[in-house]
Amino acid sequence: MIEPKGNIVEIFKSIQGEGLWIGEGQIFLRLAGCNLSCKNCDTNYALEIPQKYKIEDNDYRNNPVTLTETIETIKSYGLFSTTVSVTGGEPLLQIDYLKMLLPILKSEGCKIYIETNATLPEQLALILPWIDIVSADIKLPSFTGEEDIPKEHREFLRIAKEKDLFVKVVVTDETIMNEISIAVDIVMGVDRNIPLVIQPAMKNGKLMENQERLFGFHDYAAKRLTTVRLIPQIHKLIGWK
Repeated sequence: MIEPKGNIVEIFKSIQGEGLWIGEGQIFLRLAGCNLSCKNCDTNYALEIPQKYKIEDNDYRNNPVTLTETIETIKSYGLFSTTVSVTGGEPLLQIDYLKMLLPILKSEGCKIYIETNATLPEQLALILPWIDIVSADIKLPSFTGEEDIPKEHREFLRIAKEKDLFVKVVVTDETIMNEISIAVDIVMGVDRNIPLVIQPAMKNGKLMENQERLFGFHDYAAKRLTTVRLIPQIHKLIGWK
């Protein structure tokens, strides 16, 4: 059997700055490539596969990367964190690599946090046994530039809900209440107890200025779901990676 290799953008240590796990130290494994092209993507440098991936400043290594090299790099961060955040791009596009990588990470005592656009439910199912936390983005048209919310979201949440799951929606100045309503309906159609994080997008280093609109989104969702939080990207506010 040929060992699958991965295409990585970067591996680094930092503090989780989004969602319900804000403040936890994590090792970030950012994989390259995405099946969407959101107009407000804040990691558009991860959409294409680079020839080299970054470890530290001025430390670049060749893609694709072996499982052994990936594991050794993650372990080199020592005791900083036992949580590995697998993100992208869209990490589930590299499912053959993850199917081999995640069991090894689990055997090393790691907790696996995956951040995904929640459009690839079949791929998620293949690695679910090794996942601990799922951060699932429901992609609103005002964020993606598309006409509709991806229909795969509901099935994705059905599969993911057996794990520690929360849903995130990024809202912009263009977001309308009907989009929030559809997103809430998707969550309610699976389980109203799935937490929802409403994340205001940042533009030119600033948050959305219309607080009343944000509060309106929160209030609407909170009347229908058990747990709703309005949380910006803390790492960007304080200038961390």
